[in-house]
Amino acid sequence: MTKPPKALINVVIPIVLLTAAGYVLWRELHHTSIAEIAAAVRTWTPGQLVAAAALSLGGYLFLGVNEQIALRWSGSTIGWVPGVGGSFISHALANTLGMTIFVGGAVRAGVYARYGVTVAQSAVVTVYGALSFGLGLAALAGVSFLSAPAATFEILARRWC
Repeated sequence: MTKPPKALINVVIPIVLLTAAGYVLWRELHHTSIAEIAAAVRTWTPGQLVAAAALSLGGYLFLGVNEQIALRWSGSTIGWVPGVGGSFISHALANTLGMTIFVGGAVRAGVYARYGVTVAQSAVVTVYGALSFGLGLAALAGVSFLSAPAATFEILARRWC
């Protein structure tokens, strides 16, 4: 069995992914005009913009620390700067392109390979990240349900039952 040419894969896969992303964006936003979006953006205050940027930065730093824990757990000795940088790149691309676990794993393998991290170690980091995300999401959902007022559940029951 012959392998497809690498150049074909490097061209076709990004085109397919970008087309799919464009379709999803169109499907979600085709009923919204540019004027509506611009009007909504103009309502943002400088404080809101700074808060959004600070929270985004904090989120990516937290992901970088979590990635460092995963790298150490996998047996890697990569430094903090390439580890946090690789984390930022892998999360940014994976969250932008979709298929997070696959894209993130591939990006991690490529970025970390130059620092001696094996593909197996990159896979461990990817699975660790996915599991820690799932556990964090479950904990957040649990706290949300435990602290939600009773009216929330009445609304949910009417909508879903």
